[in-house]
Amino acid sequence: MTFDKDMTWDDLARLAQQRSRAVINALNEAKLAQEEWNSFREGRTDAVLATYFDSGNGSRPGTTAAEVAELKKVFTSFKDVYDFCDNVASPVQGDRFADWQRFS
Repeated sequence: MTFDKDMTWDDLARLAQQRSRAVINALNEAKLAQEEWNSFREGRTDAVLATYFDSGNGSRPGTTAAEVAELKKVFTSFKDVYDFCDNVASPVQGDRFADWQRFS
């Protein structure tokens, strides 16, 4: 993104509004995705889910519990970031971008 040195207050306010809406929408969608993940898990362990995916039900033969744990970490981080931005929780240490880039 390139900034124009001659932007007006209205231009900058519009830019801030657009980016704010995009971030809020992304955080809300991420929180919903985490809720869907929890609903899907239904208390099942990583190993049980790996067996589910490996058996053909989830259409991913060879899935390991470690891979399920990585996926779980991504969904959990969505909620962590949402809660931090909503002032519900303190930031949790970790490299969220690295987690997310695995699945991007």
